[in-house]
Amino acid sequence: WKRAGTAAPAMQRVFCVLAGSTLWDYDTEEEAALGLRPRCEIDLIGVSPWDGKAKYQTYNFGFLFVSSLGTTYYAVAQSKDC
Repeated sequence: WKRAGTAAPAMQRVFCVLAGSTLWDYDTEEEAALGLRPRCEIDLIGVSPWDGKAKYQTYNFGFLFVSSLGTTYYAVAQSKDC
């Protein structure tokens, strides 16, 4: 995923777990399975489809979510079934 407005040139691959309206962000699926502390925790207020169009690339299976702090994050799933 990528936070809107950041200067980062590319998406960052992470593993996320959604529990209710809270999203936990891990470096790997194994970290989540082991119950390690997530890198960050984001309280969500909304999720919407995203067409996947970025500055230099178009991603498949894009969506965006908005945190309770008003930050928009752009994300991509590995498939339409994820």
